[in-house]
Amino acid sequence: MAALHSHIPGVQQITYVSDVEGHWEYFKNFVKLSAGLRFCTSPACPNEAPDNLELEDDWHFVFGGDSSDNGPGTLRFQEAMVRLKRKYPDRVHLLLGNRDINKMALTSELSQEEVAQFRHSPGERRSNGSWRPGGLDFLKQAAAKAMKIKEDEVTESMIEQMSTKATKLKFMFKYKMNSDQEFEFRRQELALLENKPLEQIDDQEVACSYETSLGPGGWTREYLRLAQLGVLIGDALFVHGQIIGNTFKPGKTRGADEQGVAWCVRVVPGVEAPVEDIVEWLTQLNRWAAAQVQDWERYPTWSSTSSPYVVDKKRERGD
Repeated sequence: MAALHSHIPGVQQITYVSDVEGHWEYFKNFVKLSAGLRFCTSPACPNEAPDNLELEDDWHFVFGGDSSDNGPGTLRFQEAMVRLKRKYPDRVHLLLGNRDINKMALTSELSQEEVAQFRHSPGERRSNGSWRPGGLDFLKQAAAKAMKIKEDEVTESMIEQMSTKATKLKFMFKYKMNSDQEFEFRRQELALLENKPLEQIDDQEVACSYETSLGPGGWTREYLRLAQLGVLIGDALFVHGQIIGNTFKPGKTRGADEQGVAWCVRVVPGVEAPVEDIVEWLTQLNRWAAAQVQDWERYPTWSSTSSPYVVDKKRERGD
């Protein structure tokens, strides 16, 4: 795992982009407009490929997080970020967004045990008021759509046939990760990378690609290993999410006052006292995040007997 740089003092030249969310073509356009990034133009690297990205001398690059979920280029973008970080470890800073962090849940959600239990998961009312269907209802809907029949015509054998990792992934993306089109975006990217017609990329191959990307050496896993929660460059603080909010319930969110205002600055999970120094706060916060990723790598599924995760914590991951 790369060394974390929580603070780079002094005035620096910085090029910054955030929330690419799988839009590789959008990112390539950003590179064209950036004074700090470029694609190699020598005869040895003639195209705009992920491994041809370069950072100009005396520049820092910050990617603000959310590398995936809403475009057909996640694998290429994550590869570009990982390769760039490895090439310029002291000047490239990758941040963890919610769409990056929640992918750690998939190593558990796609385990055979969780896929088998999916049909028993109950429906529930979400915090935004919408209804999240239970596993059995979702499987019936998926079977009816695939067979082009009515839901009340779906049989038990059809439900068993639909109880796959691919179906579970579609549910996760639609109802847990707010990325309803992600599964089909991945199918499009695989077809492009493998130079195949779209119809030749089946659901099983799409599901397998997520397991591969989260496995050892996979681009998603490597991104998680190389990224951090924040960095201070000069006097500019870069984080993915908000550092102050006003919609938190007192007593539920740490530090929230009677008006529901809470700050994340100075707060480190597991540390009771606020960390007053901003650099020390970032240092401790990034160490904590790195430890969480390492813990996930050691215990990738909730069913691991040696895992510190317990049932009441289980639903907090990836939701």
